[in-house]
This record gives sequence, structure tokens and C-alpha cells, in this order.
Amino acid sequence: MKNLSSYQHENRCYKITSENIYKDDSSLSSGHIVFDSNGIQTIDDDKSTHNIELNIGDRLLLPGIIDLHGDSWERTMMPRPNIYFDPKKSLLSLDKELACSGVTTAYLAQGYSWEGRTRSPEAAENFLNLFGEYKHLMQTDVRVQIRLETELKNSAEKICQLISDHNIDYLAFNNHIPMAKRYRDKSPLDFANWAEKRGITVEELSNIVDAYLDNDNKETSINTAKVAEFLRKEGLTIGSHDDKTIDTRQYYRSLGADVCEFPVVKEVAADAKNNNETIIMGAPNVARGRSHSNNIAAEELIRENLCDVLVSDYYLPALIQAVEVITKKEIMPFCEAWNLISLNPAEALGFFDRGVIKIGNRADLVIVNPETFEVEATISNGSFTYLRDSIIACFQ
Repeated sequence: MKNLSSYQHENRCYKITSENIYKDDSSLSSGHIVFDSNGIQTIDDDKSTHNIELNIGDRLLLPGIIDLHGDSWERTMMPRPNIYFDPKKSLLSLDKELACSGVTTAYLAQGYSWEGRTRSPEAAENFLNLFGEYKHLMQTDVRVQIRLETELKNSAEKICQLISDHNIDYLAFNNHIPMAKRYRDKSPLDFANWAEKRGITVEELSNIVDAYLDNDNKETSINTAKVAEFLRKEGLTIGSHDDKTIDTRQYYRSLGADVCEFPVVKEVAADAKNNNETIIMGAPNVARGRSHSNNIAAEELIRENLCDVLVSDYYLPALIQAVEVITKKEIMPFCEAWNLISLNPAEALGFFDRGVIKIGNRADLVIVNPETFEVEATISNGSFTYLRDSIIACFQ
């Protein structure tokens, strides 16, 4: 076998042969692809040139995972309430976590919220500054999604400036004040857990909720409309989060939000589908078989063709686990299940250079064991970002 250091040469060009490649938008088939840092060069072309070759046998060679909404990164930065670690090292650690989960494009969901601490407007601005400083050190294509709490008054000008300054291309509106009030009134334990996660006392959280319950709805609606108008003019993706009623979905639709994240009930998902909107659900919901917040089960929506995209939400490994569950339960064929975390999210965000293995696309790939559904290697933009011994043995 060649010295592995040779595989890191700047002119490396790989050829991977497999019995199971998910090429274009079809089914699994045998063949080979050649790629480098400039993208996928050839598919099943025997005349192609390369300098590094590996045959992975019957392992699955698939498009890299695109995760449109993840907030597990918050625990990387703050593993316990008010316990912070070095942001640079935390982001680099997150990069490794993404790679070993098969993720090649990831959106970190950053709150811009009344909740305070890591989701406060000040924390959001600080994080975006840090992220901009260290992003170039990450091998995964990592981006930021802003989750804007609509009850924040007078936030339009500031949030629009942040979006411009940091090239944010995806924002989701949400309003968690009603949920917070419901937890406080009917589920004190959940309310206490919420306060603990944010690093504040129950009394502090309760006071915050009371203050926002007195908000002028007209004023907050004007603020939200201003942000939405800016996003539309810039051609950015707009979503809404945790829509509980069709009226809520219709309201955000009127603002240009054509992504429906985590609809709480089936009727909302059906309304989104009838309007050709992207429906996003959490992969942990599928992997666990139910919602952690007792909302609609994602599996039910998938069975009724009311879910287009699965995201990691609070647990990265759930992305692969959800595909395994869907496939083994025969809810849909494997390739259609994989589309939920590759092709479909790419189309939802307007990525035309990833999500599918075809010539000219970025070389964002993942190698998966077909029996265990374990990720054995991840390739981001032509470079191996995760590599297990089982794949090292395949180099020729």
C-alpha cells in the first residue's frame, strides 16, 4: 500500500469503485467516479485519469448529507449552563462531529431571541463574528441559519444588517412565547428545564415571558414584515418554525416563507404541501418514533408524503438513523429516504452543485456500510474529512 501521506498531495485525484453508487437521481448501481477538489470529473469513464484509487466493494457511495437545521452545536460551545469553552476549538470539534456523521453541508441554527444567553441578539452577533473568523478552518461547508423570534421589537434594522454583514442566506421566523406560557402554566418541569438550558432562573424566564405577553402585536407584525421584505429583495430563503395552525402558515406564506419547519399538526403540513412548499421535520423524531415535545410524529407525515427534508435538530447521528428506520420499515425505498437528507435539502435551498452525484458537482460524498448503516468515510469538496480503517484498507 502507498504511504498515506501521498494521499494528501495537493494534486490528488481519486477514483472510487463501488457496487452501489447512487448516481444522478436514479437507483443504486455499480460503477466508479473520479473526483478532485474541483468536483466530480467523470462517472463510469474507463479513460479517466487519476492518481489515487480505492475499491470499496458493496459499500454505499452516496451524496453527502445536507443538514438545514441543527442546534446541537450549542452544546459544543456551552456543554453545561453558563460553562463556555474556547469558540475556535469548539467549532473545529464540531467540524469533526459533522464529518463523522456524513454531513458535508450544515446550517447552524442561531437564535435571535428574547430567551437570552446563547440565543440573545448580543450572543448572536458575537457568534457570527467568531464564526466568520474561524469558518475558513472548517472542512465541512458550514453556514448559519438565523432563527428570529418575531416578538422582538425594533429588531428589523439590526437583523437585516447582520444578514448583510455575514452573508446569511436562510432565516426562519418563530414565536415561542405562547409555548413558553403553556409550559409555565401546565408543565412546570418543562419550563424549568427550558430555563436551565438557557442558564437563567425560572423566575427570570417567567418575567421575560410576562414582558413579551404585553407586546403590541401590531408593532411586532410591522417589524416582522420589514425583515421579510428585506429577505425577499435579497432573494434569500425564508422559513417559519413550529407552525401550529393553518392561519399561522398562511401568515408566514404571505411574507414569502416557503419553507415550513416542524409543523406541529398534520393539517399544517398538508396546507404547505398543497402550496408546493418545503416541509422539514426532525430526524430525531423519526429515529425515536415520536416527537420529544409530543407534536406530530414525523413518520406519519413521511408515510403520507408530507415531509420533504429531515434535519438533525438537536442530535446529529439521527440523520443516518432516520434513513435506516425508514428503509427497514419499508416506508420508502432507500434512495428516496436518502433524498430526504441530500437531494431535497439541496433543492430547497437552491444548491445546484450538490445533493446528487453527477459530473460537475462538488465532490461531497459519504461511504456507508450497507449492513450497519455506519458512516465509514466522508468527503467534502474532494477531501476526506473522515476515514475509518475499513476504508483505508480499500486503497490500492
